[in-house]
Amino acid sequence: TGFVFTNTITPNNQYGVSGDGTSANPMGTLTTYFPGSVVAGNVLPGGAAASYPPNNFFPATLADVGFANLAGGNYHLAAGSPYKNAGTDGKDIGANIDAIGAATGFAVSGINPAAQPAPPTVSITPASTDFGTITVGRSADRAFTVTNLGGSTVSGTVAGEAGQFAVASGASFSLPPGASQAVVVRFTPTDAVAYGTTIDIAWGTGSVGRVVTGTGTPESPGQR
Repeated sequence: TGFVFTNTITPNNQYGVSGDGTSANPMGTLTTYFPGSVVAGNVLPGGAAASYPPNNFFPATLADVGFANLAGGNYHLAAGSPYKNAGTDGKDIGANIDAIGAATGFAVSGINPAAQPAPPTVSITPASTDFGTITVGRSADRAFTVTNLGGSTVSGTVAGEAGQFAVASGASFSLPPGASQAVVVRFTPTDAVAYGTTIDIAWGTGSVGRVVTGTGTPESPGQR
């Protein structure tokens, strides 16, 4: 059948290896259900050598195995254990406790403090902003929202070309995961013409531009 059972520490308990019609008869069970199996290098506390294939070990109890601290849950083999380096592969019999600990150490919390956090992912909305028509010499504010969608804090800056569009607030940001900040852009036309430029937002792993447009209109006589 190809069944291989090697280098384990497995209490025999009441029946040992058993099957239907072969209860408490390990050799009969292996012959009946697993012909040609390989069962070797195992420590089977409470079992009997006559009930199993050769090249296995049978201490009276688990306490006789020689664990580093059985009561305390430390299942490494102590230096003086007779089963240290006694496996068919020349290694300690039983589980590789260090490998299991490394593989499952964060199974409960789901958090591995050694893992690198996800890189910052930044969202800037809207994609562009039109201020419409603004009277020459007056101002209007519009806002972009910068949001950190990533798994670590992201820091960056916001800049625009010198001229009619200025970053009124939010010119720098440092956002933990999930946080947002408004970036306020102020449009102050100096002439009755159409204007447009790009507001540049940059952070550690990227940058993006957002187009802003607006048109200056003459001041009416009643506004003077």
